[in-house]
Amino acid sequence: MAKRVLQTVTLNDIRLNAGRALERGKCCMVLGEPGTGKTTALRHICKANERLAFVTIDMAAKRLVPGLRALAGAVRVYNLSKTSYELYGALCDSIEMGRFSERFDGIVVDEFQNAALDLKRTYLELNDKYRVPLIFAANRTVLKHTRSEVAAFDQIADRISYWLELSGPTRGDIIEFCREYDVDEAAHDWLCNLALPSLRDVDELLEFAREIYPQGKLTGRQLRHALADMPKHEFKSRNTRKDP
Repeated sequence: MAKRVLQTVTLNDIRLNAGRALERGKCCMVLGEPGTGKTTALRHICKANERLAFVTIDMAAKRLVPGLRALAGAVRVYNLSKTSYELYGALCDSIEMGRFSERFDGIVVDEFQNAALDLKRTYLELNDKYRVPLIFAANRTVLKHTRSEVAAFDQIADRISYWLELSGPTRGDIIEFCREYDVDEAAHDWLCNLALPSLRDVDELLEFAREIYPQGKLTGRQLRHALADMPKHEFKSRNTRKDP
């Protein structure tokens, strides 16, 4: 059975820019504040397209060697080398010998702002040398930490062909997520008026509600109960309207 593809404004914008990068062997950058839905959107895209490798540059993988090791694992290059030279060589061998293209069309790189400059340059070198399509997601406010990084990033920014900056979710985005999670139409307005600040929050609320109420359509009352019971979350907007 074909996987359903969400059709939100945010997802469609990212899909359009990412699609161009994939077709032309280019790089795409998705920028946004924390919580604007970059990761949520890209994970949905990767879920629908299994030929996209997904790698997250967390704080443990921001330096060159651990960053390359994380990339190698994401593209199924299993190499225990401890040097960046050997890891990079193993990645290049995988591309040159066609093993990469047998499994993947491109690489999605989340939290790109965490990468050290040499790791950023190495990713872009893979695109320069082999035309491996790269889709980056980054927090715009911390992408350039120091004055030297600003200068260096401005130099490599010219090598990124497609740019997209996200803001908060649109009404259409929220309603599409409602359809994905089978939310009763009477609850759509309530969820839109709740003014959750990001697609990630919308997705997490609906996913949590669906875990509690796995059968049937999700009602407004069920969503309110799920919102009240969600652990470790303090949304910026709390709606006091009666249940739809």
